[in-house]
Amino acid sequence: MALKDITGNFAASGSNQEYKFQPAASTFGLQLVFDTHPSKVVLYQSLGGESWVAFEVDYGVGSIWQKNIEGVLGEQHIKIQCNVKPVKALILE
Repeated sequence: MALKDITGNFAASGSNQEYKFQPAASTFGLQLVFDTHPSKVVLYQSLGGESWVAFEVDYGVGSIWQKNIEGVLGEQHIKIQCNVKPVKALILE
């Protein structure tokens, strides 16, 4: 497993910030750090990268949001969506 900084990979999408990726493993960890809170974090999954289904929603996130994600299928697409851009975003996969 390797820790990767994805802070600069978030892009504006409407009033949100998003990062889309395909995890290298079925288990990965995420850590997002915000300077504005409460923040909102929503994780989506998709088999083809077009039709997204939310599978994790956290409202009222403080300055740090951290989660281990398990059971992702190979080549499945994941989208991280936040209402504000994280000042630091890390993925461990």
